[in-house]
Amino acid sequence: MNKNTDQSTLLFGLELFGSTKAQLLTEIDSRVKSQKLPIIIATPNPEQVMLSRRDSIFLDHLQSFDLRIPDGNGLVWASKLLAHKLNQPALSERITGVWLTEELLKKAERAKKQVLIIGGRRYKNYVLDYLRLNWTEGYENIQVPQEAEERALEKLLLSLKPVYIFVAFGAPAQEAWIINHRDLLDKAGVKIAMTVGGAFDMLFGITPRAPGWIRVLQLEWLYRLIQEPTRWRRQLKLFEFVKLVFTTLLKNQ
Repeated sequence: MNKNTDQSTLLFGLELFGSTKAQLLTEIDSRVKSQKLPIIIATPNPEQVMLSRRDSIFLDHLQSFDLRIPDGNGLVWASKLLAHKLNQPALSERITGVWLTEELLKKAERAKKQVLIIGGRRYKNYVLDYLRLNWTEGYENIQVPQEAEERALEKLLLSLKPVYIFVAFGAPAQEAWIINHRDLLDKAGVKIAMTVGGAFDMLFGITPRAPGWIRVLQLEWLYRLIQEPTRWRRQLKLFEFVKLVFTTLLKNQ
């Protein structure tokens, strides 16, 4: 795990970026200038925290990222509730993967640099609205990658030379892919590689974004559940996370 700094908060084994959005952009710019390898950014949420507690490989992958932004109101809530007990500052604010993705797309456009999405199965027609945004499905089945798919993806990366890569396989596959391909990303000249899950589903309007008042009330999880009822099993992880937070809070009291 990276050395803890004043900008980070340690929560359930994960060192999360703890400052503001503006400070995050400054931190990323600084790292891009000083770090040789591509900056790799993860976007953990409470569901992923619970997965990392059951899957040690996934936890190790998350800990290996350069930055982990708190993409979930539950993480901010937990950090505030546990701040005194853990003797550390709470997270300043939620920083969503959707927001950071939009900011990086703006940066790439200003610099006239190519960007690539890897993963997602419905993006072919949507990227046409962006001058420098490219997309590849990458794999027919990310769980069973084929040698020919790996060769084709390597060829694409080396020819396109995207400045930013967004990986949209879902957790834990997207985190594993970035860790396992970091040397290739470096060879291709990638500056930032980031896990995005379904962020582009929202940016492209495939999945409706929650109205502003719902976001203010921090009920986006409920809005998504109404939009996608099949997510109910995943939403149960939120209740497991709440239980974990209170168990930690009351431990040894």
